[in-house]
Amino acid sequence: MSIIPVVEVNEKLLYTTIGERLRRRRVETNTTQAQLADEVGVLRTSVTNIEAGRQKLPLHLLYKLCAALDVEVSYVLPTVEQVGETPTATVEVDGVSEQLTPRLVEFLRSLKED
Repeated sequence: MSIIPVVEVNEKLLYTTIGERLRRRRVETNTTQAQLADEVGVLRTSVTNIEAGRQKLPLHLLYKLCAALDVEVSYVLPTVEQVGETPTATVEVDGVSEQLTPRLVEFLRSLKED
């Protein structure tokens, strides 16, 4: 049995990074939160929460924000390496040790119990 390693994404870090990058670009373009909110059709408080990483934004809104700030989506999206968490549990299968995420270990345990 072989198991493909899975990367867990640190969602808090993901959304915080996106928010920081959007904020940085907004400041570079001398755009206020209110102006940006009006342009993309959301409340100013939504922009505030997105920039702080407190609000998960849908993809279509991410594209709207990037278009309004004249920046590519790739500019605000971090790489998997930047937001991924390394596996933290070791599982041995047929004499081979694999590093797995805790979520995957729990899933494998649930299969074993059935």
